[in-house]
Parts: sequence; C-alpha cells; structure tokens
Amino acid sequence: MNLEEFGSGIPSLLEDGIKVLVYVGKDDDLIRNGLGNLRWVHAKQWSGKKEFESAPTRYGSTKSISDVEKLDARKTNYNT
Repeated sequence: MNLEEFGSGIPSLLEDGIKVLVYVGKDDDLIRNGLGNLRWVHAKQWSGKKEFESAPTRYGSTKSISDVEKLDARKTNYNT
C-alpha cells in the first residue's frame, strides 16, 4: 500500500472532526520524507484546508503527546 492509497480516507476523517497526526519517523532520509509528507498534506482537499494552510507551520520534535498538542493547527498536526 502506498501513501496515496493509505491517505485516501484522510479528508473524510478531517470532515468528521477527527484529528490526524502525520508523523515522520527517524530514518536515513528524514528531510526528504518530511518535505514529501508536507506536500502530501497540503494536496489533500477538505473544508478546513484554507484555514490549515494559513496557520503558521511549526516544526519540532516531540517526546510526549502534550508536545504534539502544541503543534496543532486546527484538526491536523504536522510533526517531525
């Protein structure tokens, strides 16, 4: 299963008010994966897209769920 197949249901989750976390794990090519995932997130079509895209992008690493909540941009988190 590729990212497009896996992510085809993401917009409907967002429309239902379900928070989504896009996580980039540690590997040998973190920058490419992070940038690719960010482009993938911005390509999704959903009613909150305009608000999400106008929110400031915050990058950081987390060690706990409370750190992830600080990165929240409406219903979607982008976390590395």
